[in-house]
Amino acid sequence: MGDCGFFVKIKDAGTWDMQHRDCAAPEAVLIVVRNSATNRCPDNDFRWTSRRKKKTVYACTQLNAQVGECVNDPANTGQNLHLLRKVPCSTRGAHQVNTRIARDDANVCQPVSKKFTRTTAIHHRKQPTSYCLNPVNT
Repeated sequence: MGDCGFFVKIKDAGTWDMQHRDCAAPEAVLIVVRNSATNRCPDNDFRWTSRRKKKTVYACTQLNAQVGECVNDPANTGQNLHLLRKVPCSTRGAHQVNTRIARDDANVCQPVSKKFTRTTAIHHRKQPTSYCLNPVNT
């Protein structure tokens, strides 16, 4: 818990592995908020599931980004979590964080909805944090 980094898919094993980084590192796109062998993650968290010794382990992760940073796909969930990365804002398909607040707010994008044509809201319940992102280079 509190670990940061990003996931990679291990081709031969068919599993995923977290590449740990300091939470302030530029490539640390995710923060682990809970590891559990029995409980699923809240719907708002990005879920990573692996099998270890015949048990399913769930890692509940959340976006780890600051205002002005960009990610390649803010709604990246499920089997594609290993693709989520922080990217330069000039990258095709980049989404920039324009709002980050320290509470769970499904309406986080409402204040900027007139400024941006499209937005993506991400809100997390545990360690409440909400983000509003907009595409910058599509």
